[in-house]
Amino acid sequence: MRIDLHQTLQRHVTYGALFCLSVWLTLLLSPVPARAQNFELGLEAFNAGDYDEALSHWRPLSNQGDAKAQAALGYLYFKGLGVARDGAVAARWLLPAAERGQPTAQALLGVLYLEGRGVERDPALAFMWCDLAMTYGFTDALDCRDEAGGMLSLSEAERAHHLIAQWLGAHPGPGHFK
Repeated sequence: MRIDLHQTLQRHVTYGALFCLSVWLTLLLSPVPARAQNFELGLEAFNAGDYDEALSHWRPLSNQGDAKAQAALGYLYFKGLGVARDGAVAARWLLPAAERGQPTAQALLGVLYLEGRGVERDPALAFMWCDLAMTYGFTDALDCRDEAGGMLSLSEAERAHHLIAQWLGAHPGPGHFK
């Protein structure tokens, strides 16, 4: 029996190419990259000022529990970009993202509590959320935290610090959100 080396190599290269193609297609069609791609498409639309298009990418992701998309959608309602400015709707999207450690959502939620926009005004919660945002690297929350801190009585400050300690004890470190 004679083995043709050229045909054997050609068959292995063809099988290898098919295997690589199937892996590539699997990765291309998998849900995780699609979610990331949809978020990025929303971000591109947002940066271009096309808020309706951004909303069309972020709303389905937000409904699936994607914290980055929830924070982005909350921001649209917070600022009134492509939607009516609505603190209550912003808070509804920001809260689940903030509870999962998304720092932008935490900072924006803190501002809503500071201003009493869409939620009951609560400087202790404003302080807590802005302090947590800073803990997770969102330093733009400093002014909100300091303004809220200046409004707190001694008992409110104790409550705020207790809430922070309780939250940190119940949640993993930075970057645990999805």
